Amino acid sequence: MDEYDFPGVDTLSQTIKQKRAEKAAEIAQSMFNISSIKRNVPFEDPKVRGRYWVSPPTIEIRTTETDFPGWTYPCVLAHELGHSADSQKEYLRHFYSEGDLESDSLFESQTQLNQARALSERLRGEIIESDIPSMLNYRETKSEKAADAFAALVLEPDRTRQCAPAIATRLETVFEDFFTQFNREYRDIDSAWVS
Repeated sequence: MDEYDFPGVDTLSQTIKQKRAEKAAEIAQSMFNISSIKRNVPFEDPKVRGRYWVSPPTIEIRTTETDFPGWTYPCVLAHELGHSADSQKEYLRHFYSEGDLESDSLFESQTQLNQARALSERLRGEIIESDIPSMLNYRETKSEKAADAFAALVLEPDRTRQCAPAIATRLETVFEDFFTQFNREYRDIDSAWVS
């Protein structure tokens, strides 16, 4: 099954991505206490694909198959699940990833943070500097990089472990219960799809 996650995101079937994201959502709803996942939400801002609300833990996503690959339904769902996991760990109503590097954060090292950025760019495209002085591109935040790294591990687990072993190992350690169950179940999804 390793070939599904290699060599790139565009070689992975949209069907497999969606099945993996849906399975992850099913597991996360009980494990991370997500109260609801609302699909087909008509956001006023056309640039918004999804949103995570901390209280009550709710995910809203705009469902579309006709978008840039990193903004399609499976990618957005997996990304928002990453925010949910990040907010549930250690501190309720605070993203664990936003803590200080090497002390009280999801990211224990600069290597992990760099790998999360690389996964973010692989999944959703290059992170560009804001052209507004003193404005930070929201994708530069640690919580966005953490959510994208989580999404990459859901959508392309083998490729993610190969390309970003430090952050993949960290995510699988911090969210061990989730990824133990998910890793067992996603292989069954893949086997059923190809048989």
